[in-house]
Amino acid sequence: MKKIFLFIFSCFGFYSLDTNAQIAFQQESYLNLRVHYISGNQTDRANYKWLNPEKGKDVFLGLSEIQVINCKCPSDLNKGLGIFKSFTLIGRWFNLIGEFAANPGIMYEYVDDFSFNQNGVKYNINKKLLAKYPPLLKRLKYAAPTNIDYTLRLDAFGKQGHVSALELRVKDVDLLIYPENEVPYMVAGAPAKWSERLIMSLYPNQDEIEIQKKWASITEISSQVSLVINNLTLPVDELMTIANLYKQYEKENKDLKEDFKMLEPDYKPLIATKAYAKADEWSKPYEPEVRTAKVFRMDGKIGLRSGSKIVFESQDYAYGDSLSGSNKFFYFYNKNSKNLEILNAKGRKITIGGFDQFHNVTKSKKGAGYEIIVRDLNTSYVYKTLMQYSDIEIYYASNSFEQMKQRDLNRYNESLKPVRDNEKNQISIGFSTYSYVFYNASIITTDENLRMIAKEPAYVGERK
Repeated sequence: MKKIFLFIFSCFGFYSLDTNAQIAFQQESYLNLRVHYISGNQTDRANYKWLNPEKGKDVFLGLSEIQVINCKCPSDLNKGLGIFKSFTLIGRWFNLIGEFAANPGIMYEYVDDFSFNQNGVKYNINKKLLAKYPPLLKRLKYAAPTNIDYTLRLDAFGKQGHVSALELRVKDVDLLIYPENEVPYMVAGAPAKWSERLIMSLYPNQDEIEIQKKWASITEISSQVSLVINNLTLPVDELMTIANLYKQYEKENKDLKEDFKMLEPDYKPLIATKAYAKADEWSKPYEPEVRTAKVFRMDGKIGLRSGSKIVFESQDYAYGDSLSGSNKFFYFYNKNSKNLEILNAKGRKITIGGFDQFHNVTKSKKGAGYEIIVRDLNTSYVYKTLMQYSDIEIYYASNSFEQMKQRDLNRYNESLKPVRDNEKNQISIGFSTYSYVFYNASIITTDENLRMIAKEPAYVGERK
């Protein structure tokens, strides 16, 4: 089977070659065919310089000769192509050991000055003006078009005459889109079927073996090439950002030279000529940031140690431990406030939801975070009952604290009614009551880094 390479270099313009001319395939080589769109006049096209020149035929197409089916772009940019000084589709199509191989790429260059309207606002991009702020010019370079897929249509001929009209299809997934004015790195790929990327109009059944045979019989193609851009998305959001930043920098009279001075080739950092002699924190040797620690007890004190360094110690706490064994957060019971406090590995007290004193801390039942109980010691009531509860009971409260208080009082009176009736009948029954104190409280739910997610009302009971 003859090995055939087809190299398509496409770039659209206002001139076309003789439509009757044909371009021959070369034995053991591939054909270079470049189809250009270059904005401007004839002089611009004549002076056009390829970044990666190769011998080959050039074909120019005008905007009217290019069909754009779907372009996600402002309507005033000439089907999306008005933003480009040149737009180049590069491709190689060839038979690779019985597989149809495609090797497409894209090159493009924006015009020096263009404007567009979006949501009633006009935006302007001018490269000469952006040169004052190199970071903006670089952002424009990397603001690439995306979601590109297209079809090249041409006629193929062999020794027996016309073979078929061809459609060479390129999908977005086939392309690696590089920054402006850069030659793309192209890697050949093969579709599962020839018919996914190669359509021969004379063979509608698209039999794979028949297509391979006909492809192998091609010796030349016409220089008349048409282009259909099925999808094209311009980086409109990034272009708007660049235009807005330019206006902002101009308004602020911003000077970016100092910010980017160290990036200049001849930049030399200042070297201190004298040793730093002040007795402050800057003169101390560097110590790595404390990220984890462990609890220690010594000489009546409790604290945190990171490696060999003691980062925190105190006599105010009765006990303490790591939260869930993470060694990042710790709880300590304060003997004076009779509450828990949460510290990080640096020994700094953590405030959650405006609180730094906590009644209880447990692992969350709902996820990888924590449930933290906060009590209001100034809002409480005593509840007596004939039932004995565990030492600490935590209740979610759907009603107000006062409603809960009245509810528990009614329950207590109701529980004593049978006893009082028996006393009226002079029946002596011995019974015991249990007293609990209930506090108005909140349950704070946090994530694993103790960031508050939710806060719900609750009340907490303790045996008195």
